[in-house]
Amino acid sequence: MILEDKDTYTDRRKSGSHYTPPSWVMEIVRPALEPIFYHRWEVANQDPKKYCEILLKLRILDPAMGGAEFLIGAAQELAIEIAWADLYGKPRQIGRASCRERVYDDV
Repeated sequence: MILEDKDTYTDRRKSGSHYTPPSWVMEIVRPALEPIFYHRWEVANQDPKKYCEILLKLRILDPAMGGAEFLIGAAQELAIEIAWADLYGKPRQIGRASCRERVYDDV
């Protein structure tokens, strides 16, 4: 539970500012990036070096930005994915099977 001063809450609400806990951010960011990682792995023809190069060129936009929690989370997930692929020669497998159906040609 997050407690905050009523005045602070009212000010944040008026400005449209909302706090997203880090645990929620990661629950949203990882599933959002998984189809992109999977698609880029296929584009790289399952070549770990090429995969990392492709991921390093990835651009991520959070138009709402706020406190940048989602951008920071995306940067962390991207760094972990690149380090994993560099170390193990393949992407992480978290949720990989379920995201295959969500990959779109225009990703």
